[in-house]
Amino acid sequence: MSAEVVDGRMEFVTATSQCSGDVNTALVNAGVVVSELRVEHRSLENVFLGLTGTDGVPAESMSGAPA
Repeated sequence: MSAEVVDGRMEFVTATSQCSGDVNTALVNAGVVVSELRVEHRSLENVFLGLTGTDGVPAESMSGAPA
């Protein structure tokens, strides 16, 4: 599991959505007031783009060479 602050929100990334209860329990036990807990699913495409750091623009378009 990883966590980071994004736009003033704390985001936790886990392998499965089944850990949301565990995340909520840990936060409450640590004294954190949880105002919202939401499960979001990323598409395979979004995961790939996040890993490669690309925005979907073909590599030849990024090089400045004519297409």
